[in-house]
Amino acid sequence: DDIPESESCMATCPSGHIPLYEKDGPSVCIASSCMDSGEGCGQGQACYWAGAFVCHWEGSGTVGSQCQSFNDCQAGLSCLGWEGAFSCRALCDGHSLEPCDSRCENDSVALGDEENPVAFCL
Repeated sequence: DDIPESESCMATCPSGHIPLYEKDGPSVCIASSCMDSGEGCGQGQACYWAGAFVCHWEGSGTVGSQCQSFNDCQAGLSCLGWEGAFSCRALCDGHSLEPCDSRCENDSVALGDEENPVAFCL
């Protein structure tokens, strides 16, 4: 079905933002990229990886803490699963992020692509 622009998901997000989920309208409107825009996030928020960089309220989880949502963790971390366990993991190699070689004690795993070259520490 053709949906008029005024009724589409995109129309419900402010200019410069995109919907994170589009089914039945966006549940979260995000800046196009909080990591490389230079604008950062609002007070009390941090930039997280959720398939793209998104601003959301900052959590309190530290590296290795169990988590359920991408923003359960402190700034610079994201809740990511590895081998069935979700925990707060340090992000690296992306725009404005420390290189994995210096950030990670062990190996790292790539999440993004050439446009968003983010990885996380194991």
